Amino acid sequence: MDADRRKTIEQLSRSAGQREPGERDAFITDTCRGDEALIREVKLLLGHPETSPQLNSSAGENATAPSAESPSGRLPAGTRLGPYRVEAVLGVGGMGEVYRAVDTRLERNVALKVSREQFSARFEREARAISSLNHPNICTLYDVGPNYLVTELVDGETLHEWLKSSRPLERSLEIVRQVLQALHSAHSAGIVHRDLKPANIMVRFDGYVKVLDFGLAKRIPISGGILAENTADMGL
Repeated sequence: MDADRRKTIEQLSRSAGQREPGERDAFITDTCRGDEALIREVKLLLGHPETSPQLNSSAGENATAPSAESPSGRLPAGTRLGPYRVEAVLGVGGMGEVYRAVDTRLERNVALKVSREQFSARFEREARAISSLNHPNICTLYDVGPNYLVTELVDGETLHEWLKSSRPLERSLEIVRQVLQALHSAHSAGIVHRDLKPANIMVRFDGYVKVLDFGLAKRIPISGGILAENTADMGL
């Protein structure tokens, strides 16, 4: 499978996974425009019961995420991590996977970011960065586990996907304004994102922006609310 097709499948599975279960099949069928092979691949990545035999057996209530010592691949739907029940994979990265999940205590949909290592340094850095920030354009951290982070589930698409369609100039400027507001809030707290890119910015379907993935973020000194000028130790 070439890189472009794999990227398309992952983007479609992310968008489908952010919809309610009863809406996903129709969304996939409409978006894939009759491409049966593409439909199967997207459903497979989502852990669809028609394409994933592992879903026919119930997942253990105490199942844990894959670890560096005993990698077990992606988590099947129904897997429990503490009070969180996995529903579908939203995305896959170098550090781990992001799943759509349900907090069974509150019956709330969440994003579950699972590390392939036992709470890696990058995950710890991300948890500390997000937890210290409080801004409507920055993704909210709900909980931290032994090797996972739980954040709000953003119902939308990445800025990379959003930019594929023609948009009015006023709308694009509004997106830029919200991103700058998020960065200003982070910088005022002495936190530099260091990995800002369209794939790490979500645009909700109501037009609201959320900046994600502070895994490479770094704290630097601030003076009078302004970031210190000396950035030699930031790796920039």
